[in-house]
Amino acid sequence: MSKTILVGSRLPHGLLLDHPTNKARFEVKGLNSTEIAVPYITTEIPEDFWNDWALSVGDKFEPLASGSIFVAKSAADALAFSKEVESIKTGFEKVNPTDLDKSGLEKA
Repeated sequence: MSKTILVGSRLPHGLLLDHPTNKARFEVKGLNSTEIAVPYITTEIPEDFWNDWALSVGDKFEPLASGSIFVAKSAADALAFSKEVESIKTGFEKVNPTDLDKSGLEKA
């Protein structure tokens, strides 16, 4: 059995990660997979799968480049990283209806 790592996600939805050369696939859970309001959620993934996948997408995969998904060696590391990037928006934050104009767009 392969060693596992924690992949954290600050996205509301899950992500399916496909291995670049074989048919392996893992789902990274999203915030909507829990009923508790949390700033991030973690999923255990085999480390060798993650290394191959991350190498194949490099820094061109926006959720990885922005810290919307991240890897952590422990729960404490995941918490520390999520606090570092909490001010960086994912683009999927809830919108306050009072911040919208009559057309439904955010006020400038």
